Amino acid sequence: MTRMDWPMATSSSRWDSARRCPPRSRRHNMAMPQTPMFADTGATLCSEGDFLLLLRAQRPGCGSLDWFREHRRAVRSALDNYGAVFFRGFETDTRQFQDALDILEPEHFEMIDVVTPRSHVRETLYTSTQAHPEIRIAQHQEMAYHVRPPWYLGFYCEVPSEGDGFTPVNDLRRLGRSARRLYPSVLDRFIELGVSYVRNFNKYSFKSWQTCWETTSRAEVEAKLRNDNTEFEWVDGDWLRTFQRRPAVLRDPVSKAEILYPSFGIFHHTFLEHIAEKMGLPPPPSEAEQALACYFGDGSPIPEDFRAWVHGEVLATSVSIPWQSGDFLLMSNLITGHGRTPYSNLKRALHASFRGRLDLRALALAAMPALLCARIARLRSSVRPSCRKKIRLPTPHSGAVRNWSPPAAPWLTPSARAVPM
Repeated sequence: MTRMDWPMATSSSRWDSARRCPPRSRRHNMAMPQTPMFADTGATLCSEGDFLLLLRAQRPGCGSLDWFREHRRAVRSALDNYGAVFFRGFETDTRQFQDALDILEPEHFEMIDVVTPRSHVRETLYTSTQAHPEIRIAQHQEMAYHVRPPWYLGFYCEVPSEGDGFTPVNDLRRLGRSARRLYPSVLDRFIELGVSYVRNFNKYSFKSWQTCWETTSRAEVEAKLRNDNTEFEWVDGDWLRTFQRRPAVLRDPVSKAEILYPSFGIFHHTFLEHIAEKMGLPPPPSEAEQALACYFGDGSPIPEDFRAWVHGEVLATSVSIPWQSGDFLLMSNLITGHGRTPYSNLKRALHASFRGRLDLRALALAAMPALLCARIARLRSSVRPSCRKKIRLPTPHSGAVRNWSPPAAPWLTPSARAVPM
């Protein structure tokens, strides 16, 4: 992005923080007027994604806690209206980042029952993920399988990886609009039935249930599952299988847009095959034994052409900004999704903290009928993942990576568009 893409803001007009994005014809490369809301920052909407607000510090001291106290309401409003805010030049270290998040949202989301391994950095700060660096993590919403997933996500870059290791971001409201236009019957079925996530903690999973819930007590795990409205069963001794039925289409309380919320890319056999290959794990012999899967709320399969379309859509609309040391990214986990591209620098250090809680049931478009999730346990156990028909993906929309060709797996793709700052 050239310097002209980061114009010095002026004070000639006001920015109404309660509004969402301005009309599309005026969204791109738009400088946010200089107001007390974001004083001393060059505030612009990203030219490649109008859901991403870019803030660059214009003077020393912007990273102070006093600045975050003064601008707390403005930052929260930007997250709820736009979706994501990227900070550069705020002279913030891990301690200041954590303290700034305490000011913006003091409620800390406990980092348990997460899909990928993480390590504790300090207090409320963890590694973003410790998945193998060659693994490309598909776009997803953090802990979408919880009844009350985190509301806000914060990522802080301590050590970047030169030229790779991006964190692509996409707009779930745009995904919902496109799904309503192209797949209205599928979207209506998700509204009616919800989505069911099935997770297996067995020899084919990359985390044990003991590690996932930080306990060796079955009784304690069962209590936590019941508290999260999660059905479960014990299979063959120490194998735990969980069933989490959740709303799939939510209503954004600000824009009133439909949000397609399931994390299709993570809960798909191709993602698990990719992980197994990189980590040297055996592939599961059947769908009933794979670590992660998702279905309609009644247990019926989600159309694979719809999954493939979702993949192509998020690829075409995701945006990445190459990390620099000291950068941090704040996101709404309600209206934006994120992923990770592979990286080469093994010293790369990206930290994460989750804040606040969403209530998916309160945001759902309709109440789901009572169904027994455990019926999904009777899966097509004779179907091996390696024998499934591979999906040919649609060509991404204009603006996606050039010279792109459909990969074998429906989410293994080139990086999202990298936008320099």
